[in-house]
Amino acid sequence: MRKYLSLFAAVLLVLSICLPASAEDLNILVAQEEAGESLKAQDEGMSGVLINKIVIEGNTVIDTETLNKVLEPFKNRELTLEEMSELTDLLTMTYQEKGYILARAYLPEQEITDGILKISIAEGKIGKIKVSGYTHYKADVIKRYFETQ
Repeated sequence: MRKYLSLFAAVLLVLSICLPASAEDLNILVAQEEAGESLKAQDEGMSGVLINKIVIEGNTVIDTETLNKVLEPFKNRELTLEEMSELTDLLTMTYQEKGYILARAYLPEQEITDGILKISIAEGKIGKIKVSGYTHYKADVIKRYFETQ
């Protein structure tokens, strides 16, 4: 029974991460792609961009102070596009470690001026949970794993 439960949870998790849940989520994915191309163009021909301050937008469930602690080692130094991408990965992992598996940090399209880097957070939310085909487990068992967020 646990084998089926684990398999179902894994499939549900993969589907929820891979598929945009709404038009807004799709717009975020498009914005991420455009921002990556924009920053890549800026990064070409440069070893890095001096970053003095990092501004986080869109976070509501984790306070800015907590997220800034994660980013502190990256301030007041030159960062390449790859290092900026690592920043977003660190923020995403911070959310995941706290149980927010649908949250994602990304670099919005921007021109970095005055050493200010902007990072946006998309905090995903689970809408309706529908469990079907359950013969080896109860629907409430599956739902309880997702209702804590």
